[in-house]
Amino acid sequence: MSTRIDLPQVFHLGPARLTAGLDRFRRLDLASHTHVHPPLPRPTRDSLLDLAEHVDLRGRGGAGFPFARKARATMRRAVNQCPALALRMRRP
Repeated sequence: MSTRIDLPQVFHLGPARLTAGLDRFRRLDLASHTHVHPPLPRPTRDSLLDLAEHVDLRGRGGAGFPFARKARATMRRAVNQCPALALRMRRP
């Protein structure tokens, strides 16, 4: 016994934009892609912390503690150790 499922009509506004142009241009291999889009420079630890401080990145706990301040304090205490920071991404 088959059950009929009523599905809504699918509408679209022209061709898919995510893949637009793939039918007109040759695909790039990794070497060609790297030539066209060179790798971004690797930021230093201090430049990342400066950026975090500049944008006022804060923890999501109740106090909203400044991330850069916490990270710098952790690194000062862990001179000959490998500090680990617990990071978790979540939506606000």
